[in-house]
Amino acid sequence: MTTFISYSRANSDFAMRLANDLKQAGLPVWLDQLDIPAGSRWDDGIEKALHASTAFVVILSPEAMQSQNVKDEIGYAIDAGKHILPIVLKQTDMPFRLRRFQFVDSTKKNYASSLSEIQEMLTNADKLSSSGNNPLETADNSPRSAPIADSRSKKSASKADGNAPPSTPPAAPRKPASNSRLIVAGLIVVAILAAILLLGQPDNPATKPESTTTLEAISPTAANVTKSPTQALQSTPSPEPTAAPSPFFSEEFNAPLSGWSTFVASGDITKLSISLSAGRLVFDLSDAVSDLYAYYILDSFTYSDVKLETTAINKGSNVNDVSLICRYSESGWYEFNVANEQTYTILAYDSAGIFGQQGYNVLFEGASATIKSGQAFNTYAAICQDNTLTLYINEKLVRTITDNQYHFAEGKIGLSVSSFTILPVNVQFENLIVSQP
Repeated sequence: MTTFISYSRANSDFAMRLANDLKQAGLPVWLDQLDIPAGSRWDDGIEKALHASTAFVVILSPEAMQSQNVKDEIGYAIDAGKHILPIVLKQTDMPFRLRRFQFVDSTKKNYASSLSEIQEMLTNADKLSSSGNNPLETADNSPRSAPIADSRSKKSASKADGNAPPSTPPAAPRKPASNSRLIVAGLIVVAILAAILLLGQPDNPATKPESTTTLEAISPTAANVTKSPTQALQSTPSPEPTAAPSPFFSEEFNAPLSGWSTFVASGDITKLSISLSAGRLVFDLSDAVSDLYAYYILDSFTYSDVKLETTAINKGSNVNDVSLICRYSESGWYEFNVANEQTYTILAYDSAGIFGQQGYNVLFEGASATIKSGQAFNTYAAICQDNTLTLYINEKLVRTITDNQYHFAEGKIGLSVSSFTILPVNVQFENLIVSQP
């Protein structure tokens, strides 16, 4: 039995750790980052693995519930009758269709305990799957009609003492009619029929009865189909209005992007390549000289308070910076800059020097061992709320500051990658989650 693992890119570290541990325990599991060969089409690989798997593990978190890819995979697994095991990584509202399945709540136990429980449940599912039942469904997952039928049978049993009338009373026996009554009834029927025949004859035989005209109007012929009352009631349904795109979303870079623009604050833009590859947004600065600061801005929406979260991997050489941008406008923006040499800086860029020094202004800088150096995944989250700026690195709160000088109130959001003196620089973003703080 092969187990497919579904997850949000924001939870990549947990998914990778779980997949590797289950593989080491001898359980055949499939994870896109481990099992899609280089150069293969990402979507095709996921679809084939979903189809071939017999068990489906989904890692639940607020980020996963915002991911359309995770929702699609859940729907497919349920419709295909996979053995489903939800794992609650972070507190979130569990989808209605998953509530009938047994799940592992890792928020209430350590990783080792969660892993042991997951391993046991998948092993049991493998042993019991040949029975035709889903061993991961809860025991009370009976058809909805079953409890209703049961309650009705209990009510019937309580009325067995005969005090209440039966639900369907027996039919009363009919008395046979006498011959004289039958004869009189027959004469009355004959008289009524005769009267109808005499009174129903038209004065002018050439005139069609009105009822005949009505029948012709309803007849579906080419000559009179437009007269049909049924046709007159038909109307072309109005197209449903297209829902406006939401400013809050989860982007996993599996399809072409629109509404984004690129600029550089330093360096030669012709040396910059931004592309989509295997479900990632790739910044390639391999041909760049030093000090190339590349920005990728979403022009479709304007935000005031906003939370940005992304998971990125460094595929090039040290040293480089990854930045989250909020409240970008012609006046300037806020920038949360994290370098893979384990340093970070919160910046305000003043375009015209109206609020302070023109250009980059340091609001806070520091170091954090939470940052994974080298070619590793890191998850960054930045919150701009009122005049408070907050930075998380790998789900750990690193710094919260208050800005009382620049007061950038609203603007666009974006991503940035910067090069210094060591090339090549290749940073790949797994996702971007934009939400309300």
